[in-house]
Amino acid sequence: MENVIEIVQRQAEDALQRLSALGIVTAERVAESVLRQTAYWEKPMPNDERLLFLRFFSPVIQREEVFLGNILFNAFLSKAFARAVAGNGPGRAELVANDLESYYFLVRTTSDVTHLADGFRAEVERCLPDLFFGDQDETRGIYGSLETMLDFDKANVEPFPIFIMPQVYADRLEKAVRASLLHKIEKSLLERNPTSIIANLAFFYSHDGAEMQSPYLFLARLAMRYGIVGADDLRQALNLNKGAELGDEAAVKKIIENSFKQKEGRTFSSTHLRRVLMQAVVNLGKMVDEQPDEWRMSYIRSKFLLHDENMLVDVLLDGVSLGYVTVSSPRKAVDVGCRICGVKTIEAEDKSILMGQNTHKFHNQSVKQKDKDKPKACLRCAVCTYLMVKLIGSEAVGQPQVPKTYNLIFHYGKHIDDEAKQLTHRIDLIWGLLRKHRDAEQVRQETASQVKALKEKVEREKDEQEKRALLADQAQKETELQQAQAKVVQAEDDIFAACPWLRDTGASATPAENCSLDALANIQLSEAKTERHVLGLGMGGYRMILFVLPQIRRDKKGHDFAQHRFSDSRVTVTALLSFLRQLCGCDGLYYYQSLPTLTPDAFQRDTFYVRNEPIGVQQAQQEYEVVTQLAWKLVGKRGSEGFVQKVVLAEKLLADPLGTFSNVMRDSAILGQNKGGYRRLPTTYRQDWRAYDLTEYARFIQKLSKLQEVK
Repeated sequence: MENVIEIVQRQAEDALQRLSALGIVTAERVAESVLRQTAYWEKPMPNDERLLFLRFFSPVIQREEVFLGNILFNAFLSKAFARAVAGNGPGRAELVANDLESYYFLVRTTSDVTHLADGFRAEVERCLPDLFFGDQDETRGIYGSLETMLDFDKANVEPFPIFIMPQVYADRLEKAVRASLLHKIEKSLLERNPTSIIANLAFFYSHDGAEMQSPYLFLARLAMRYGIVGADDLRQALNLNKGAELGDEAAVKKIIENSFKQKEGRTFSSTHLRRVLMQAVVNLGKMVDEQPDEWRMSYIRSKFLLHDENMLVDVLLDGVSLGYVTVSSPRKAVDVGCRICGVKTIEAEDKSILMGQNTHKFHNQSVKQKDKDKPKACLRCAVCTYLMVKLIGSEAVGQPQVPKTYNLIFHYGKHIDDEAKQLTHRIDLIWGLLRKHRDAEQVRQETASQVKALKEKVEREKDEQEKRALLADQAQKETELQQAQAKVVQAEDDIFAACPWLRDTGASATPAENCSLDALANIQLSEAKTERHVLGLGMGGYRMILFVLPQIRRDKKGHDFAQHRFSDSRVTVTALLSFLRQLCGCDGLYYYQSLPTLTPDAFQRDTFYVRNEPIGVQQAQQEYEVVTQLAWKLVGKRGSEGFVQKVVLAEKLLADPLGTFSNVMRDSAILGQNKGGYRRLPTTYRQDWRAYDLTEYARFIQKLSKLQEVK
């Protein structure tokens, strides 16, 4: 099995070969430089060329508010550097290895490091608008989409952070918003209240606070005051007669609101409403092009940054170094630093869309800054949070719009770009099968309840004619039950086909009886939106893969106990990591709540790193899989509450295997008891014994005994 030195050495050899520099330096020297975190060295080459070893460094803040966005920003910077080298005369950069903060390049060039740093800075400034507004392009390090940023339903709670963008980006932003709105209108079925679309219109194109506060009023004014949409077209969209009197703006606003919410007997026409919204976006675009001072984000224009692009780039590249050269001029020390990173100048407003639910709550600056509306974060942290929301989106928690929460799993393995996409497709397939199983199981349970109720009615019924009718209904429902059961079995067969290792290891394909499948089934995933991502960080070879998954859904009261229990439990985390490892099909490393680093103690193959504790794959299979399989078979409750109960039982079984299982057996309907707090394991009643056959219990006792011996 290769260790970290051998892996990096092989990567170095491949990079040297692509640069036609195998005779210039040895792969061993390059690998040694990576593991020692060497910043720079160079070797002469023919024709005035040189081979540079460069450590590209950009700091990562590990606070949850910015962590994911910081990773994405560094991926963008590293790829911008490779492009800058290629575009700066005859030069080429090859990535040898990387973690989250450091990217180690071999560069064949005629330029020196200072010249490369200048070219890199120019490339970042050129591509920064694409980072903010461009569609996903992993080859350029651009992730997410502006349309994801526009997924808000209220325009009055700062749902979009224009205050982190320079004024010069206003034109590019408006055009990107316009294109996104047209795409959103085109693909939307418009079967329900189109609140997101009209909230987007009101936020970016309103003229005053009243229009922003009420998107319904803004749409009314587009027809009645500004002539952006035709009054007759609006009547058709609201299912009103052609000559119907609309009244003043307040009356039209009320009609629009009731029609969209389908109140007081009013409705709307999806077909005509789509036409009206399309007309509004197109005509607003024309007005912006003809009268930009009047129509280009006139109400929110003052919120843009006063910085120009050059100053913004200087702020964003603060702390970034290329070999021994710092890319940005060092900034002065500050008395009160950013409340996220703690060191940089505060310039960004403390808004929920970036800083989450803890906005305006206690933090270090609150004792020094009495004005809660003053900036509290630096621009670099704010931009990192923007990139996170651009990828995974935001949600309304009460009034404010806040970034969505997520689980991050890092993986090192030998993967190309297409393999990362295939992993995404396989995860989507499994999620689809889990939904299919959930729906089939729900139908089966409902039908089984109906059959049970009919049987009870038959037993109580005295009238023979009524009993025959009930028996006929019962027979029909039993047929439906068999069909429903067949669909459940088919769904489980499909899960086995997609995850063949489950059958090989004796694991269940029923999500409620399988830890990893249950975790995936409980993840709060919307069927209509892309909320999971598998991203390849770095370029080619043995690279880092990032899994971005939504968190486990909250319970009915909004508590996130299930997510906390999952993330705090090594047992359940390793079960999910084992599942992803099987799905991936390689023996690489996985990290959860751990920082991937290129060091021998944190880079061992066939290892899971959970909160920086290494757990061998063999240990996970021998110890953790036993307790998770058993816990998920014994607890019958489903959903997030059932998930928590299973995690608690699994942790108890791991801590005291035989003692806990003894308590379980006493609280099960097997030893002469009619009731129990736990489900029975698969078993049969032996008439000759007048007792249950407990072979399955004996099998688990044997496994738990081995686990007890190990402990």
